[in-house]
Order: sequence, then C-alpha cells, then structure tokens
Amino acid sequence: MATNARTETELEGITLPAGEYFMSDPCYVLGSNDKKADPSNPLYDPKWWAVLDAIENEDDGSYNGAYTKDGLTAVIFSTDHGDGVYYDNYRRRYGVDAGMIGIIPVAMATRTDYLGQVGDMFQRAKFAQPFTCSSNDGVLRFGTIRIDTGWTR
Repeated sequence: MATNARTETELEGITLPAGEYFMSDPCYVLGSNDKKADPSNPLYDPKWWAVLDAIENEDDGSYNGAYTKDGLTAVIFSTDHGDGVYYDNYRRRYGVDAGMIGIIPVAMATRTDYLGQVGDMFQRAKFAQPFTCSSNDGVLRFGTIRIDTGWTR
C-alpha cells in the first residue's frame, strides 16, 4: 500500500516550498517520452505507474497525495468529474486526461513532449513563499490558486 496516499478527510495542509511548478494533469509532465517502453502495450509507462502506485488510495481508487523523489515533492489530487477541462480562479485552463490535477516542481518533470502546451492545457507558476495545497469537495487549492473540479456548487 502506498504510504503517501491520503483519504479525502486528510487532504488539508500539504505544504510545498517556494519554487517554480507546473500545475497540470500530471500525465503531461511525469513519466517517459518513450512510447515504446513496452512494445506489447503502448500505454504502459513504468515511470508514470510508479507515480500512480505512490499516491493511490486503495480504499476508494482515488489518486490523492504527495509523491516525493530525489528531494522534490509533487502533490496530486483526483478531480470530481474525471477528464475534461477545468479553470482556476484566474480563468486559466487545465486539460485533464488522467482524472487528476497536481502541482509538480519544474525540476521533477520527466516528460517534455507536452511542454509546448504550457498556458493552454496546463500552467507554469513561480511561488515566492511556501504554500499550502488542499482538496475539499472537488475544490483544489494550490496557495491562492483555486480550481473547482465540481463544476457547480
């Protein structure tokens, strides 16, 4: 069982340090550019599955929690409505294809084939101070950035 996975009631107050981050469906920036990782299954990517294994909540199948590697930490939350397009409180767009949105240190990004879509499908932001990440009733918060994945409240 993943030690970093958290249940919905435990998703308040994950603090990340100041720095530069991608805010994205993590499938766009974590994983491998190599689509031939397993020739029998082109969707299999061992780097991406390592992230999912670390944050999976086996009780409900959601993916919520912190993933740490090489001293860097990403925070990832499942969306309320799975795949789609979501907007933050600044009207910036987030495309979702894996049912989750996270905040990932730029230095942690292992996938570069989507980086041309920064500003369209995901965002890049610099935080001058440590900030808190949380998820509550489909509303994801990364510092002052709020993404409502419930669509209607």
